[in-house]
Amino acid sequence: MLDRRELLKRAGMAALATGLGARGAFAETVTLPFDNGERPLVKYPQKRPMIGVTSRPPQLETPFPHFQ
Repeated sequence: MLDRRELLKRAGMAALATGLGARGAFAETVTLPFDNGERPLVKYPQKRPMIGVTSRPPQLETPFPHFQ
């Protein structure tokens, strides 16, 4: 019989394996032209995809192609 701690541990591992972890929830990433590397593209309902900087509170940046 599983105890609660083992059940939560297995559920967390299953979520990571299926791509529901923090980074897996994002469908796309963008590679920035300077040394910050890759960032996830975040899509909110009725909004265009934006670069996610932080998740709590949501801090978003406009992707570079929108400025050209």
